[in-house]
Amino acid sequence: MNKRPDAFTLLENGWILKVHPPAVTGSNRVLLMLHGWTGDETVMSVFGQKVSPDYWLLSPRGPVKTPTSGFGWLPVVSGRRGEFTDYLTVIEELDRQVIHWLDFLKISTSTIDVMGFSQGGAVALTYLLKYPDRMDRTACLSGFLPQSRDINVKPDSLTGKQVLIAHGSLDETIPIQMANQSAQFLQKAGAEVTFCQDAVGHKLGPTCYKRLEAFFAT
Repeated sequence: MNKRPDAFTLLENGWILKVHPPAVTGSNRVLLMLHGWTGDETVMSVFGQKVSPDYWLLSPRGPVKTPTSGFGWLPVVSGRRGEFTDYLTVIEELDRQVIHWLDFLKISTSTIDVMGFSQGGAVALTYLLKYPDRMDRTACLSGFLPQSRDINVKPDSLTGKQVLIAHGSLDETIPIQMANQSAQFLQKAGAEVTFCQDAVGHKLGPTCYKRLEAFFAT
C-alpha cells in the first residue's frame, strides 16, 4: 500500500486546517473530519487511519475556544447542546471555507464525504441536511442530529445518501436514544442509514471501528 505524504497545516481566513494528502496521486476524494467538544485539528487522525488511502483528509479546528482546553463548533452553555438552527450559521461559514480550501488545494470535486465525532457529528448531520447536494457519505460517531421544530425536510430529500451512525450503548454524554432518533429521522428523509452500536461509553467500540473502515473503504 502506498504511504501518504506528510501532513501539513494551513491558516486561511482565520481557520486552521490540518491537511493529510492522499497516497494516490491525482485523487479528488475528500473526507472532512470534524472533531468534538474540546478537540482540535489533530484528534481525528485516529479515525483517518481507518479510511481509504486515496482520500484527502481535511481536519479543521472548530472556531470556539472551550473554557478548559481545546475547541468546539458552538458554545455549550449549562449542558445545552444547541438546536438545529444554532448550527446553521456555523455550517454556512464552514461550507464557504471548504469551497475555498478545495480551490486552494486544487482539488476538482463538487462533493465531499464528512465524518464527525460528538459535537462534530452534530455538525456533520446538519451539514448533510443543509447542503445534501454537496455531500456523498456522512458518518456521525457518538453524535446526534440537533433537534428543532424548524427542521423542514422533504421525505425524499436524502434519497441515495449513505449515512453511518455509530454509537456506544453505555454513552452517558450523548445517550444512545439520541442516536436512534437521528437514524429514524434520516431514514424518513430517504437516507440509507447503517446503524452500529457497541457496549462502550462516549467512544467507538471494535464493531463500529470495522463498520467505519468498511464505510469509507471504497
